[in-house]
Amino acid sequence: MLADAAHMNNFEKYKELSAQSICQATMIFDLARSAEKLVDPNCSGLNNPAWSEGPYLAPYVGAPEIPKAHPYVIMISIESQAAVNISHTGSASRAPTSNDGIIQLILPENNGSRADRYISKLVTIEQFEILKDFLVSISAPINKKQSLKSIGKIEPVVLSELEAIIARRNELTHEISPPISNMREAVEYYNSCIWLAQVFNDSEHYGKRFTLS
Repeated sequence: MLADAAHMNNFEKYKELSAQSICQATMIFDLARSAEKLVDPNCSGLNNPAWSEGPYLAPYVGAPEIPKAHPYVIMISIESQAAVNISHTGSASRAPTSNDGIIQLILPENNGSRADRYISKLVTIEQFEILKDFLVSISAPINKKQSLKSIGKIEPVVLSELEAIIARRNELTHEISPPISNMREAVEYYNSCIWLAQVFNDSEHYGKRFTLS
């Protein structure tokens, strides 16, 4: 009885942590993407398609519409300035210079968004780590080698899904230029993790069936 209670507590804690992780990430993305749209000249104009679908900033009901005729300018943080300084001059306190006063930052994007690929990548990796912690607590497989030892012990569809999320996590963690991720994929990844955790949690043999020798 005590073992069952501890097991359930582990699962409830997993659900809590994984939910916090994905909701925090999606909210951060919404804020970042909303700001990206406001500073992007390609999104200027009240009737621009960029404002037909969220995320975007909108006024309270009855308040004046946020002007969108021209792009906004973002005042960067001390941390952003220091990162630019170090990457261009080698010193956090020395800013780069140019003849026209403009410093071009060639940064990777995904459909016009810098936030999408980075936030989705980080939360996908985090989701796996949260799931892994739960799987370890019930002696379930957490890597490819262990999953191969589980053939015949785990339903093929479960094993296939587990191997898929392990492979994607490994791509995002270890490859310099992995296939680009996005927030839709990150939410789908979270959904897969939740499903796998539920499957393992519901197994009456969780303490024996998934113990690998």
